[in-house]
Amino acid sequence: MMDIELCAQTLALLAASPARAAQGQIKAGVLAGHMPQTDAQVLLDGYMLMTRLQCGLRLLGDGAGPAQFGAGGRAFVAAVAGLDEADMGARLSDTAARCDKIICAFLGALRMDGKVDLHD
Repeated sequence: MMDIELCAQTLALLAASPARAAQGQIKAGVLAGHMPQTDAQVLLDGYMLMTRLQCGLRLLGDGAGPAQFGAGGRAFVAAVAGLDEADMGARLSDTAARCDKIICAFLGALRMDGKVDLHD
């Protein structure tokens, strides 16, 4: 989640956008041509999923993870995130991997002059 936020902040800086929320920062980067819409949508979806998971976990107790809760706690976190409990871990892992790939490609495309070499 923090990687998505840092990527969003970089997009906002490149776009000279005053947006403060990650969603607005990512959208500003797309409008300025620094990231393809398809990549941005993956980051936005991943950010929303991770935000919902974080909210659910916070409601159950600070610093705890889904593995530390009983079946009821895991079911609650999955429901808050809009996921099926059985595939919650796999979905989170897949989402994180997809976001990581996009962020690494974006950071790899940054040049010292602030331009982004997009390779679609």
